[in-house]
Amino acid sequence: MLKHVLWKFGIPLLLALGGVTYFAIPFAERLLTEWFQADVDMRAQLVFNSIEEGLEPLLATRSDLQIRRYLSRITSDRRLVAVLVCAGAGRTLYRADGAVEEVSCPTAPLPAASFELVQGSQSLLHIARFPMAKFAAQNYSVTIVHDLGFIDRRQSRARDYLVGFLALSGAVVLLLCVLVAWVVLRGWVAALVRDIRRLGMLGAEATHPAQGVLSQVRQVLREIEDTHRLEADFRENWTPEALQQVVRVHLENAQLIVVSNREPYVHNRVGAEVEVQYPASGMVTALEPVVRACAGVWVAHGSGTADREVVDLHDRVRVPPQDPRYSLRRVWLTESEEQGYYYGFSNEGLWPLCHLAYVRPTFRSADWQHYRTVSERFADAVRKEARGERPLVLVQDYHFSLLPGLIRQRLPDATIALFWHIPWPNEETFGICPWRSEILQSMLQADILGFHTRYHCQNFLSAVDRYIESHIDREHSTVTTGDRVCNVTAYPISIEWPPLW
Repeated sequence: MLKHVLWKFGIPLLLALGGVTYFAIPFAERLLTEWFQADVDMRAQLVFNSIEEGLEPLLATRSDLQIRRYLSRITSDRRLVAVLVCAGAGRTLYRADGAVEEVSCPTAPLPAASFELVQGSQSLLHIARFPMAKFAAQNYSVTIVHDLGFIDRRQSRARDYLVGFLALSGAVVLLLCVLVAWVVLRGWVAALVRDIRRLGMLGAEATHPAQGVLSQVRQVLREIEDTHRLEADFRENWTPEALQQVVRVHLENAQLIVVSNREPYVHNRVGAEVEVQYPASGMVTALEPVVRACAGVWVAHGSGTADREVVDLHDRVRVPPQDPRYSLRRVWLTESEEQGYYYGFSNEGLWPLCHLAYVRPTFRSADWQHYRTVSERFADAVRKEARGERPLVLVQDYHFSLLPGLIRQRLPDATIALFWHIPWPNEETFGICPWRSEILQSMLQADILGFHTRYHCQNFLSAVDRYIESHIDREHSTVTTGDRVCNVTAYPISIEWPPLW
Protein backbone atom coordinates (compact mmCIF):
# COMPACT_ATOMS: atom_id res chain seq x y z
CA MET A 1 0.00 0.00 0.00
CA LEU A 2 2.82 2.39 0.85
CA LYS A 3 4.38 1.81 -2.55
CA HIS A 4 1.03 2.50 -4.19
CA VAL A 5 0.66 5.75 -2.25
CA LEU A 6 4.17 6.82 -3.28
CA TRP A 7 3.39 6.24 -6.92
CA LYS A 8 0.01 7.95 -6.71
CA PHE A 9 1.02 11.00 -4.68
CA GLY A 10 4.82 11.19 -4.53
CA ILE A 11 5.72 11.14 -8.21
CA PRO A 12 3.10 13.77 -9.28
CA LEU A 13 4.16 16.00 -6.37
CA LEU A 14 7.84 15.76 -7.30
CA LEU A 15 7.03 16.51 -10.93
CA ALA A 16 4.95 19.51 -9.88
CA LEU A 17 7.73 20.88 -7.67
CA GLY A 18 10.25 20.32 -10.43
CA GLY A 19 8.07 22.24 -12.86
CA VAL A 20 7.62 25.08 -10.36
CA THR A 21 11.39 25.25 -9.85
CA TYR A 22 12.05 25.18 -13.59
CA PHE A 23 9.76 28.13 -14.27
CA ALA A 24 10.42 30.03 -11.03
CA ILE A 25 14.22 30.33 -11.38
CA PRO A 26 14.21 32.35 -14.67
CA PHE A 27 11.45 34.56 -13.29
CA ALA A 28 13.37 35.22 -10.07
CA GLU A 29 16.56 35.95 -11.99
CA ARG A 30 14.79 38.37 -14.29
CA LEU A 31 13.15 40.09 -11.33
CA LEU A 32 16.49 40.44 -9.50
CA THR A 33 18.14 41.84 -12.63
CA GLU A 34 15.43 44.48 -12.99
CA TRP A 35 15.73 45.45 -9.33
CA PHE A 36 19.53 45.70 -9.42
CA GLN A 37 19.46 47.62 -12.69
CA ALA A 38 17.05 50.15 -11.21
CA ASP A 39 19.35 50.51 -8.20
CA VAL A 40 22.39 51.08 -10.40
CA ASP A 41 20.46 53.62 -12.50
CA MET A 42 19.76 55.56 -9.33
CA ARG A 43 23.34 55.14 -8.12
CA ALA A 44 24.78 56.45 -11.38
CA GLN A 45 22.47 59.47 -11.19
CA LEU A 46 23.68 60.17 -7.64
CA VAL A 47 27.32 59.85 -8.72
CA PHE A 48 26.81 62.32 -11.54
CA ASN A 49 24.98 64.77 -9.28
CA SER A 50 27.82 64.61 -6.77
CA ILE A 51 30.66 65.16 -9.28
CA GLU A 52 28.98 67.62 -11.65
CA GLU A 53 29.49 70.66 -9.42
CA GLY A 54 33.18 69.86 -8.78
CA LEU A 55 33.88 68.93 -12.40
CA GLU A 56 32.48 72.05 -14.05
CA PRO A 57 35.16 74.56 -12.78
CA LEU A 58 37.94 72.12 -13.65
CA LEU A 59 36.62 71.82 -17.20
CA ALA A 60 36.30 75.57 -17.45
CA THR A 61 39.98 76.05 -16.49
CA ARG A 62 41.21 73.01 -18.46
CA SER A 63 43.10 71.68 -15.44
CA ASP A 64 44.01 68.33 -17.01
CA LEU A 65 46.04 66.95 -14.11
CA GLN A 66 43.44 67.92 -11.55
CA ILE A 67 40.65 66.46 -13.68
CA ARG A 68 42.43 63.10 -13.95
CA ARG A 69 43.08 63.01 -10.21
CA TYR A 70 39.42 63.92 -9.59
CA LEU A 71 38.21 61.11 -11.85
CA SER A 72 40.64 58.62 -10.29
CA ARG A 73 39.27 59.34 -6.81
CA ILE A 74 35.75 58.74 -8.09
CA THR A 75 36.62 55.37 -9.65
CA SER A 76 38.17 54.07 -6.44
CA ASP A 77 34.82 52.28 -5.89
CA ARG A 78 35.32 48.71 -7.18
CA ARG A 79 31.87 48.70 -8.86
CA LEU A 80 32.45 52.03 -10.61
CA VAL A 81 34.91 50.95 -13.30
CA ALA A 82 35.04 53.98 -15.58
CA VAL A 83 34.23 57.66 -15.85
CA LEU A 84 34.61 59.46 -19.17
CA VAL A 85 34.21 63.12 -19.98
CA CYS A 86 33.06 63.39 -23.58
CA ALA A 87 32.68 66.12 -26.18
CA GLY A 88 30.67 66.11 -29.38
CA ALA A 89 31.18 63.65 -32.28
CA GLY A 90 32.32 60.86 -29.93
CA ARG A 91 35.50 62.57 -28.73
CA THR A 92 36.89 61.58 -25.32
CA LEU A 93 38.26 64.54 -23.39
CA TYR A 94 39.25 62.73 -20.23
CA ARG A 95 39.20 59.07 -19.21
CA ALA A 96 39.87 57.77 -15.73
CA ASP A 97 42.76 55.38 -15.38
CA GLY A 98 41.70 51.77 -15.91
CA ALA A 99 38.60 52.61 -17.94
CA VAL A 100 37.40 49.64 -20.02
CA GLU A 101 37.99 49.77 -23.74
CA GLU A 102 34.47 48.53 -24.60
CA VAL A 103 33.03 51.92 -23.62
CA SER A 104 33.28 54.97 -25.84
CA CYS A 105 31.74 58.41 -25.96
CA PRO A 106 28.40 59.01 -27.72
CA THR A 107 28.56 60.31 -31.26
CA ALA A 108 25.23 62.21 -31.13
CA PRO A 109 24.20 64.97 -28.72
CA LEU A 110 22.41 63.76 -25.58
CA PRO A 111 19.04 65.42 -25.03
CA ALA A 112 18.66 63.67 -21.67
CA ALA A 113 20.21 61.01 -19.48
CA SER A 114 20.34 57.50 -20.96
CA PHE A 115 21.06 54.05 -19.56
CA GLU A 116 22.07 50.83 -21.33
CA LEU A 117 23.61 47.41 -20.67
CA VAL A 118 26.64 46.22 -22.62
CA GLN A 119 28.31 42.83 -22.39
CA GLY A 120 31.97 43.40 -21.49
CA SER A 121 34.88 41.00 -21.79
CA GLN A 122 34.36 39.66 -18.27
CA SER A 123 30.93 40.76 -17.08
CA LEU A 124 27.87 42.83 -17.87
CA LEU A 125 28.45 46.63 -17.85
CA HIS A 126 25.95 49.32 -16.96
CA ILE A 127 26.55 52.52 -18.96
CA ALA A 128 24.91 55.77 -17.88
CA ARG A 129 25.33 58.95 -19.96
CA PHE A 130 24.47 62.44 -18.63
CA PRO A 131 24.59 65.72 -20.58
CA MET A 132 26.30 68.69 -18.86
CA ALA A 133 23.92 71.61 -19.00
CA LYS A 134 26.61 74.24 -18.44
CA PHE A 135 28.55 73.03 -21.48
CA ALA A 136 25.57 72.30 -23.73
CA ALA A 137 27.08 74.33 -26.54
CA GLN A 138 30.13 72.05 -26.63
CA ASN A 139 27.95 68.89 -26.24
CA TYR A 140 29.88 67.88 -23.13
CA SER A 141 28.64 64.81 -21.33
CA VAL A 142 29.76 62.39 -18.64
CA THR A 143 29.70 58.61 -19.11
CA ILE A 144 29.66 56.51 -15.93
CA VAL A 145 30.27 52.76 -16.17
CA HIS A 146 29.38 50.25 -13.42
CA ASP A 147 30.40 46.61 -13.27
CA LEU A 148 27.28 44.41 -12.90
CA GLY A 149 29.18 41.21 -12.21
CA PHE A 150 27.86 41.27 -8.67
CA ILE A 151 24.37 40.57 -10.07
CA ASP A 152 25.48 37.17 -11.40
CA ARG A 153 27.02 36.30 -8.06
CA ARG A 154 23.88 37.28 -6.14
CA GLN A 155 21.64 35.49 -8.64
CA SER A 156 23.71 32.34 -8.24
CA ARG A 157 23.30 32.44 -4.47
CA ALA A 158 19.58 33.21 -4.77
CA ARG A 159 19.19 30.30 -7.22
CA ASP A 160 20.90 27.93 -4.81
CA TYR A 161 18.71 29.15 -1.95
CA LEU A 162 15.54 28.76 -4.05
CA VAL A 163 16.38 25.24 -5.22
CA GLY A 164 17.29 24.20 -1.69
CA PHE A 165 14.12 25.70 -0.24
CA LEU A 166 11.87 24.02 -2.82
CA ALA A 167 13.65 20.68 -2.40
CA LEU A 168 13.30 20.81 1.37
CA SER A 169 9.66 21.94 1.12
CA GLY A 170 8.90 19.20 -1.39
CA ALA A 171 10.44 16.54 0.81
CA VAL A 172 8.45 17.71 3.84
CA VAL A 173 5.17 17.97 1.90
CA LEU A 174 5.74 14.60 0.25
CA LEU A 175 6.40 12.96 3.57
CA LEU A 176 3.25 14.48 5.09
CA CYS A 177 1.10 13.53 2.07
CA VAL A 178 2.34 9.97 2.05
CA LEU A 179 1.84 9.64 5.79
CA VAL A 180 -1.67 11.10 5.78
CA ALA A 181 -2.74 9.13 2.69
CA TRP A 182 -1.36 5.92 4.12
CA VAL A 183 -3.14 6.40 7.44
CA VAL A 184 -6.46 7.36 5.80
CA LEU A 185 -6.43 4.55 3.24
CA ARG A 186 -5.42 2.00 5.84
CA GLY A 187 -8.27 3.09 8.08
CA TRP A 188 -10.86 3.01 5.28
CA VAL A 189 -9.74 -0.37 3.98
CA ALA A 190 -9.85 -1.84 7.47
CA ALA A 191 -13.34 -0.41 8.06
CA LEU A 192 -14.57 -1.65 4.68
CA VAL A 193 -13.24 -5.18 5.21
CA ARG A 194 -14.70 -5.29 8.72
CA ASP A 195 -18.17 -4.21 7.56
CA ILE A 196 -18.10 -6.58 4.59
CA ARG A 197 -17.37 -9.49 6.89
CA ARG A 198 -19.99 -8.39 9.41
CA LEU A 199 -22.84 -7.40 7.12
CA GLY A 200 -22.18 -8.93 3.74
CA MET A 201 -21.99 -6.93 0.53
CA LEU A 202 -25.67 -7.06 -0.25
CA GLY A 203 -27.06 -7.38 3.24
CA ALA A 204 -28.35 -4.76 5.64
CA GLU A 205 -27.07 -1.21 5.57
CA ALA A 206 -23.89 -0.53 7.55
CA THR A 207 -23.89 1.81 10.50
CA HIS A 208 -20.14 2.36 10.44
CA PRO A 209 -18.72 5.65 9.12
CA ALA A 210 -17.68 3.66 6.02
CA GLN A 211 -21.38 3.37 5.13
CA GLY A 212 -20.99 5.76 2.19
CA VAL A 213 -18.22 3.66 0.72
CA LEU A 214 -20.25 0.47 1.11
CA SER A 215 -23.23 2.05 -0.63
CA GLN A 216 -21.06 2.99 -3.59
CA VAL A 217 -19.57 -0.49 -3.74
CA ARG A 218 -23.05 -2.03 -3.81
CA GLN A 219 -24.10 0.36 -6.58
CA VAL A 220 -21.06 -0.51 -8.68
CA LEU A 221 -21.73 -4.23 -8.25
CA ARG A 222 -25.32 -3.76 -9.39
CA GLU A 223 -24.15 -1.81 -12.45
CA ILE A 224 -21.64 -4.53 -13.32
CA GLU A 225 -24.33 -7.15 -12.95
CA ASP A 226 -26.69 -5.18 -15.22
CA THR A 227 -23.91 -4.67 -17.74
CA HIS A 228 -23.12 -8.38 -17.94
CA ARG A 229 -26.79 -9.21 -18.25
CA LEU A 230 -27.29 -6.71 -21.09
CA GLU A 231 -24.14 -7.88 -22.84
CA ALA A 232 -25.41 -11.44 -22.74
CA ASP A 233 -29.01 -10.70 -23.71
CA PHE A 234 -29.00 -7.69 -26.03
CA ARG A 235 -29.06 -9.74 -29.25
CA GLU A 236 -32.03 -11.79 -28.09
CA ASN A 237 -33.75 -9.13 -25.99
CA TRP A 238 -33.33 -5.98 -28.10
CA THR A 239 -34.64 -3.19 -25.88
CA PRO A 240 -33.90 0.55 -25.67
CA GLU A 241 -31.89 -0.11 -22.53
CA ALA A 242 -29.78 -2.76 -24.28
CA LEU A 243 -29.21 -0.40 -27.22
CA GLN A 244 -28.09 2.38 -24.87
CA GLN A 245 -25.71 -0.08 -23.22
CA VAL A 246 -24.17 -0.98 -26.58
CA VAL A 247 -23.71 2.69 -27.49
CA ARG A 248 -22.22 3.48 -24.10
CA VAL A 249 -19.76 0.55 -23.95
CA HIS A 250 -18.90 -0.36 -27.53
CA LEU A 251 -19.27 3.06 -29.19
CA GLU A 252 -17.91 5.08 -26.24
CA ASN A 253 -21.06 7.19 -26.00
CA ALA A 254 -20.66 8.44 -29.58
CA GLN A 255 -23.27 10.89 -30.81
CA LEU A 256 -25.68 9.24 -33.28
CA ILE A 257 -26.54 11.21 -36.44
CA VAL A 258 -28.87 9.74 -39.08
CA VAL A 259 -29.00 11.29 -42.56
CA SER A 260 -31.81 10.55 -44.99
CA ASN A 261 -33.78 12.30 -47.69
CA ARG A 262 -37.13 11.51 -46.07
CA GLU A 263 -37.85 12.94 -42.62
CA PRO A 264 -39.54 10.86 -39.91
CA TYR A 265 -42.06 13.60 -39.08
CA VAL A 266 -43.61 16.02 -41.58
CA HIS A 267 -45.45 19.20 -40.61
CA ASN A 268 -48.11 20.13 -43.15
CA ARG A 269 -50.65 22.93 -43.08
CA VAL A 270 -54.21 21.69 -43.33
CA GLY A 271 -56.48 24.70 -43.49
CA ALA A 272 -55.59 26.92 -40.56
CA GLU A 273 -54.00 24.11 -38.58
CA VAL A 274 -50.55 22.50 -38.66
CA GLU A 275 -50.70 18.72 -38.59
CA VAL A 276 -47.91 16.26 -37.94
CA GLN A 277 -47.84 13.39 -40.41
CA TYR A 278 -45.83 10.19 -40.30
CA PRO A 279 -44.60 9.11 -43.75
CA ALA A 280 -44.96 5.44 -44.65
CA SER A 281 -41.34 4.32 -44.86
CA GLY A 282 -39.63 1.09 -43.89
CA MET A 283 -36.40 2.97 -43.35
CA VAL A 284 -38.07 5.35 -40.89
CA THR A 285 -39.78 2.45 -39.13
CA ALA A 286 -36.47 0.68 -38.66
CA LEU A 287 -34.31 3.61 -37.61
CA GLU A 288 -36.61 5.98 -35.72
CA PRO A 289 -36.69 3.86 -32.52
CA VAL A 290 -32.88 3.70 -32.58
CA VAL A 291 -32.49 7.49 -32.81
CA ARG A 292 -35.15 7.95 -30.15
CA ALA A 293 -33.44 5.55 -27.73
CA CYS A 294 -30.02 7.16 -28.27
CA ALA A 295 -31.25 10.79 -28.17
CA GLY A 296 -29.50 11.41 -31.48
CA VAL A 297 -29.98 13.82 -34.37
CA TRP A 298 -31.85 13.12 -37.63
CA VAL A 299 -30.85 15.25 -40.64
CA ALA A 300 -33.40 15.22 -43.47
CA HIS A 301 -34.95 17.29 -46.24
CA GLY A 302 -37.66 19.55 -44.90
CA SER A 303 -40.45 18.88 -47.39
CA GLY A 304 -43.62 19.70 -45.43
CA THR A 305 -45.63 22.83 -46.17
CA ALA A 306 -45.36 23.94 -42.52
CA ASP A 307 -41.88 22.57 -41.76
CA ARG A 308 -40.31 26.05 -41.71
CA GLU A 309 -42.91 27.33 -39.28
CA VAL A 310 -42.05 24.95 -36.43
CA VAL A 311 -38.23 24.92 -36.48
CA ASP A 312 -36.01 27.11 -34.32
CA LEU A 313 -33.28 29.50 -35.47
CA HIS A 314 -31.01 26.52 -36.24
CA ASP A 315 -33.66 24.71 -38.34
CA ARG A 316 -34.25 22.13 -35.60
CA VAL A 317 -37.43 20.74 -34.08
CA ARG A 318 -37.74 18.29 -31.18
CA VAL A 319 -39.60 15.09 -31.97
CA PRO A 320 -41.76 13.07 -31.39
CA PRO A 321 -44.21 15.95 -30.75
CA GLN A 322 -45.94 14.24 -27.82
CA ASP A 323 -42.70 13.08 -26.14
CA PRO A 324 -39.60 14.81 -27.57
CA ARG A 325 -36.57 12.51 -27.44
CA TYR A 326 -34.27 13.73 -30.23
CA SER A 327 -33.68 16.61 -32.67
CA LEU A 328 -34.82 16.66 -36.28
CA ARG A 329 -32.54 18.96 -38.32
CA ARG A 330 -34.14 20.04 -41.57
CA VAL A 331 -32.23 20.96 -44.71
CA TRP A 332 -33.96 23.25 -47.21
CA LEU A 333 -33.83 22.74 -50.98
CA THR A 334 -35.01 24.93 -53.81
CA GLU A 335 -37.50 23.54 -56.30
CA SER A 336 -34.81 23.21 -58.98
CA GLU A 337 -32.44 21.46 -56.55
CA GLU A 338 -35.11 18.99 -55.52
CA GLN A 339 -36.01 18.35 -59.14
CA GLY A 340 -32.38 17.73 -60.16
CA TYR A 341 -31.06 15.92 -57.11
CA TYR A 342 -34.08 13.80 -56.15
CA TYR A 343 -36.33 13.35 -59.17
CA GLY A 344 -33.50 13.67 -61.68
CA PHE A 345 -30.22 12.02 -60.79
CA SER A 346 -31.50 9.82 -57.93
CA ASN A 347 -34.79 8.56 -59.30
CA GLU A 348 -34.26 8.80 -63.09
CA GLY A 349 -30.60 7.78 -62.98
CA LEU A 350 -29.49 5.63 -60.06
CA TRP A 351 -32.82 3.95 -59.25
CA PRO A 352 -33.47 2.33 -62.66
CA LEU A 353 -29.74 1.61 -63.06
CA CYS A 354 -29.57 -0.33 -59.80
CA HIS A 355 -32.92 -2.09 -60.24
CA LEU A 356 -32.14 -3.16 -63.82
CA ALA A 357 -35.55 -1.74 -64.72
CA TYR A 358 -36.82 -1.79 -68.29
CA VAL A 359 -36.39 1.94 -68.40
CA ARG A 360 -33.21 3.50 -69.70
CA PRO A 361 -31.42 5.43 -66.91
CA THR A 362 -31.15 9.15 -67.61
CA PHE A 363 -27.99 10.97 -66.56
CA ARG A 364 -27.83 14.74 -67.05
CA SER A 365 -24.90 17.00 -66.11
CA ALA A 366 -27.29 19.54 -64.56
CA ASP A 367 -28.83 16.84 -62.36
CA TRP A 368 -25.36 15.71 -61.29
CA GLN A 369 -24.43 19.27 -60.27
CA HIS A 370 -27.60 19.54 -58.17
CA TYR A 371 -26.77 16.14 -56.64
CA ARG A 372 -23.33 17.37 -55.62
CA THR A 373 -24.63 20.70 -54.30
CA VAL A 374 -27.29 19.05 -52.14
CA SER A 375 -24.75 16.53 -50.81
CA GLU A 376 -22.45 19.40 -49.79
CA ARG A 377 -25.32 21.07 -47.97
CA PHE A 378 -26.19 17.91 -46.04
CA ALA A 379 -22.50 17.39 -45.15
CA ASP A 380 -22.35 20.95 -43.78
CA ALA A 381 -25.45 20.26 -41.71
CA VAL A 382 -23.89 17.10 -40.26
CA ARG A 383 -20.73 19.03 -39.34
CA LYS A 384 -22.76 21.70 -37.54
CA GLU A 385 -24.82 19.12 -35.66
CA ALA A 386 -21.78 17.12 -34.52
CA ARG A 387 -20.98 17.82 -30.85
CA GLY A 388 -17.47 16.37 -31.18
CA GLU A 389 -15.01 15.04 -33.72
CA ARG A 390 -16.06 11.36 -33.47
CA PRO A 391 -19.83 11.02 -34.06
CA LEU A 392 -21.48 7.91 -35.49
CA VAL A 393 -23.10 8.95 -38.78
CA LEU A 394 -25.61 6.61 -40.45
CA VAL A 395 -26.18 7.67 -44.08
CA GLN A 396 -29.24 6.24 -45.77
CA ASP A 397 -29.71 5.15 -49.36
CA TYR A 398 -28.68 6.05 -52.88
CA HIS A 399 -29.63 9.72 -52.51
CA PHE A 400 -26.36 10.31 -50.64
CA SER A 401 -23.69 8.23 -52.35
CA LEU A 402 -21.33 11.25 -52.20
CA LEU A 403 -21.97 11.96 -48.52
CA PRO A 404 -19.38 9.60 -46.90
CA GLY A 405 -16.50 11.34 -48.69
CA LEU A 406 -17.84 14.84 -47.96
CA ILE A 407 -18.39 14.05 -44.28
CA ARG A 408 -14.92 12.49 -44.05
CA GLN A 409 -13.43 15.80 -45.27
CA ARG A 410 -15.22 17.69 -42.50
CA LEU A 411 -15.00 15.05 -39.73
CA PRO A 412 -11.93 12.86 -40.37
CA ASP A 413 -12.41 10.85 -37.15
CA ALA A 414 -16.13 10.18 -37.54
CA THR A 415 -17.49 6.64 -37.82
CA ILE A 416 -19.52 6.61 -41.05
CA ALA A 417 -21.87 3.88 -42.24
CA LEU A 418 -23.81 3.97 -45.53
CA PHE A 419 -26.72 1.57 -46.01
CA TRP A 420 -27.80 1.05 -49.61
CA HIS A 421 -31.52 0.25 -49.51
CA ILE A 422 -31.80 -0.85 -53.16
CA PRO A 423 -29.94 -3.53 -55.16
CA TRP A 424 -26.45 -3.00 -56.57
CA PRO A 425 -26.03 -4.02 -60.22
CA ASN A 426 -23.15 -5.92 -61.81
CA GLU A 427 -20.05 -4.00 -62.85
CA GLU A 428 -21.00 -3.77 -66.55
CA THR A 429 -24.36 -2.24 -65.76
CA PHE A 430 -22.96 0.19 -63.19
CA GLY A 431 -20.38 1.30 -65.77
CA ILE A 432 -23.17 3.10 -67.63
CA CYS A 433 -23.09 5.86 -64.99
CA PRO A 434 -20.77 8.67 -66.23
CA TRP A 435 -19.69 9.51 -62.67
CA ARG A 436 -19.11 5.95 -61.48
CA SER A 437 -15.57 6.62 -60.19
CA GLU A 438 -16.57 9.65 -58.13
CA ILE A 439 -19.47 7.73 -56.57
CA LEU A 440 -17.37 4.66 -55.70
CA GLN A 441 -14.47 6.68 -54.27
CA SER A 442 -16.81 8.66 -52.04
CA MET A 443 -18.70 5.58 -50.85
CA LEU A 444 -15.41 3.89 -49.92
CA GLN A 445 -14.69 6.68 -47.44
CA ALA A 446 -17.31 5.07 -45.19
CA ASP A 447 -16.21 2.67 -42.49
CA ILE A 448 -19.12 0.35 -43.24
CA LEU A 449 -21.11 -0.17 -46.45
CA GLY A 450 -24.29 -2.16 -45.94
CA PHE A 451 -26.36 -3.94 -48.58
CA HIS A 452 -29.38 -6.19 -48.28
CA THR A 453 -27.77 -9.37 -49.60
CA ARG A 454 -24.36 -10.93 -50.05
CA TYR A 455 -24.97 -10.92 -53.80
CA HIS A 456 -25.21 -7.13 -53.81
CA CYS A 457 -21.96 -6.93 -51.81
CA GLN A 458 -20.19 -9.09 -54.43
CA ASN A 459 -21.51 -6.88 -57.22
CA PHE A 460 -20.20 -3.81 -55.46
CA LEU A 461 -16.76 -5.36 -54.92
CA SER A 462 -16.63 -6.29 -58.61
CA ALA A 463 -17.47 -2.71 -59.60
CA VAL A 464 -14.73 -1.38 -57.31
CA ASP A 465 -12.26 -3.92 -58.72
CA ARG A 466 -13.00 -2.75 -62.25
CA TYR A 467 -13.14 1.03 -61.83
CA ILE A 468 -11.10 1.95 -58.71
CA GLU A 469 -7.47 1.37 -57.81
CA SER A 470 -7.69 -0.43 -54.48
CA HIS A 471 -6.92 -3.60 -52.56
CA ILE A 472 -9.89 -5.96 -52.16
CA ASP A 473 -9.94 -8.72 -49.54
CA ARG A 474 -12.86 -10.87 -50.64
CA GLU A 475 -12.44 -13.31 -47.76
CA HIS A 476 -13.10 -10.55 -45.22
CA SER A 477 -15.11 -8.38 -47.63
CA THR A 478 -12.99 -5.24 -47.19
CA VAL A 479 -11.69 -2.60 -49.58
CA THR A 480 -8.52 -0.62 -48.83
CA THR A 481 -7.94 2.70 -50.58
CA GLY A 482 -4.94 4.63 -49.28
CA ASP A 483 -5.05 4.27 -45.51
CA ARG A 484 -8.84 3.82 -45.38
CA VAL A 485 -10.41 0.37 -44.89
CA CYS A 486 -14.08 -0.01 -45.79
CA ASN A 487 -16.08 -3.04 -44.64
CA VAL A 488 -18.68 -4.20 -47.18
CA THR A 489 -21.25 -6.32 -45.37
CA ALA A 490 -24.77 -7.66 -45.87
CA TYR A 491 -27.42 -6.50 -43.38
CA PRO A 492 -30.81 -8.06 -44.30
CA ILE A 493 -33.70 -5.95 -43.06
CA SER A 494 -37.15 -7.51 -43.20
CA ILE A 495 -39.98 -9.00 -41.18
CA GLU A 496 -39.06 -12.26 -39.46
CA TRP A 497 -41.18 -15.07 -40.90
CA PRO A 498 -42.59 -17.35 -39.79
CA PRO A 499 -43.16 -15.89 -36.32
CA LEU A 500 -41.79 -17.76 -33.34
CA TRP A 501 -45.18 -18.18 -31.70
